[in-house]
Amino acid sequence: MTARARGRDKLGAGRLVRPPGMLKALAERSFKAPNGVAYVEASVREGVLPRMLREILQARVAVKRLMKQADRAGDRRLHRTLNARQFGLKLIANVTYGYTGDLPAHRCRRARVE
Repeated sequence: MTARARGRDKLGAGRLVRPPGMLKALAERSFKAPNGVAYVEASVREGVLPRMLREILQARVAVKRLMKQADRAGDRRLHRTLNARQFGLKLIANVTYGYTGDLPAHRCRRARVE
């Protein structure tokens, strides 16, 4: 019996063990791109980019909240430092959005961002 027949696929240098019947169950909630990469809906598994963007934007909101507190306390130095941090987080988020908007296939773009 081959590794593939037992529900194990080569994934980079390691192996991916998948439950029997998983591919059939996901057939209607997935999309196979022209390059052979399969994407599943966000309800099945959250993508790396959406998770990363959510965490970056949550961090930015937290930093902006701290900026308001520093402003009320009159700490201009801390306010400037926090402003630089939130601006950096904003740039990272914008660059990431720009990257996802440059993909040629609409369905791939939607699958990456969802």
